[in-house]
Amino acid sequence: MAKKGSKSETMKYLDSIGEKGVKPKKKKDRYALLQQRTKDLIINKHGLDDELINQPILFIEVATLAADASAMRDYAKEALSMKDAELSAKHRKLAEKGGERATEKLVEQRVGTDPIHIKYVEKLIEAKKYAEQAFAMKEAFQARAYMLRELVSLQVSGYYATAAITNPGRRDSGDTAYKANTQRMSDSRKPLKRKK
Repeated sequence: MAKKGSKSETMKYLDSIGEKGVKPKKKKDRYALLQQRTKDLIINKHGLDDELINQPILFIEVATLAADASAMRDYAKEALSMKDAELSAKHRKLAEKGGERATEKLVEQRVGTDPIHIKYVEKLIEAKKYAEQAFAMKEAFQARAYMLRELVSLQVSGYYATAAITNPGRRDSGDTAYKANTQRMSDSRKPLKRKK
């Protein structure tokens, strides 16, 4: 049970944000890491053993990025909510001091146009954008894992096998090997039984 007056980790983080907005990591560093992982999506079909060894490591890095991005988005959303509550109280007091009737609509309008609110909304939008990109990257690495499995299956079946020495005088030697391998794979598949 938490002691009276103690703050949760989230509340400590939100208190540390202050007027500057959400700053979990440097923006350039985050996007550079996403760019680097985009390059890692490319599969070298001639080095499948290395690709298979690296896939879990790359996937856990991308999954961690996605989790961090989700946390940043949630922190930004909570920070906006808390700041809006503060701004609402501030604008309500200002309206009452000025002799105006502090209606919900008036206070909401003033909070919505407050520069601090706008800054927090921009931070939330940026956090949402980064989170979406990180989740798309995670999905791409899940697809990469599936494609690696398929490529290994093709490799094991000899799909990429060609003669080591081909006749340079024949122009279609590569096409012939490709067609032969494709036909062999097609012949090895079981035909589907149709229901009547």
